Amino acid sequence: MTLAATAVALVAARYDDEEGTLTAGALRRLAQRQASAGKRCGSCGELLPTSAFGAEARRPDGLKASCRPCLAAAASDARARRAGGTS
Repeated sequence: MTLAATAVALVAARYDDEEGTLTAGALRRLAQRQASAGKRCGSCGELLPTSAFGAEARRPDGLKASCRPCLAAAASDARARRAGGTS
């Protein structure tokens, strides 16, 4: 199962209305994600494939808000600041 299929399965499991169907909001988000074939990064704003995002079960789509490269850059900057660098 691909990451995208896993994310869709996670969303389906979380937004089941207990009658075996998805809620209207969950269906709308799933349709948008499938139509765009990707997700827009909250940091850099690029439309990327879902494989560029890490998993986060608490989010409605099951994916982190920022892409992996943006998260890596933020972590690197934070490490540099803690070490006294200026990065």
